[in-house]
Amino acid sequence: VRPSRPGMGDAAAARAARKELARLERALDRLRVREAQLHGDLSAAATDHEKVLSLDAELRDLVAERTGLEDRWLELAELSEDAG
Repeated sequence: VRPSRPGMGDAAAARAARKELARLERALDRLRVREAQLHGDLSAAATDHEKVLSLDAELRDLVAERTGLEDRWLELAELSEDAG
């Protein structure tokens, strides 16, 4: 949901931004938990080259997803500040 949709009132846009911020925060929390698990799994699998490669690929994907969510969170937080 983009809070700056044409025709959307300021109050509705702010409400949509807050709702998406909350959703993003929950998603970021889940990703942080999974990232910590992956780091632990990587340590435990240090001698299994194939497992390390697989876990590393998953970790890279997760970090990319987290970065995208954080960027969107920052964008929405800025919009929320401007609106309120």
